[in-house]
Amino acid sequence: MDCQNRAARPASDHVEAAIRLYPPEMHPVERMNAERYAFHIDLVRQLAPSGAKVMDVGGGIGAFCPALALAGYQVTL
Repeated sequence: MDCQNRAARPASDHVEAAIRLYPPEMHPVERMNAERYAFHIDLVRQLAPSGAKVMDVGGGIGAFCPALALAGYQVTL
């Protein structure tokens, strides 16, 4: 999927796809943060076009970085 198609999808779709990459036992915990992750992806979208490089300083094991990558960004954690 190219960057334009990824950018057209709602951030929540990317977050859900990223959550599914985790072991099933982690899904409930990650879904508790899904709304926050989607909000932050929308903030990034306002500041940088899809395909841009983004560094997540202080990121952890959450689904934010994978979701951002699925949204078309080049992510460094």
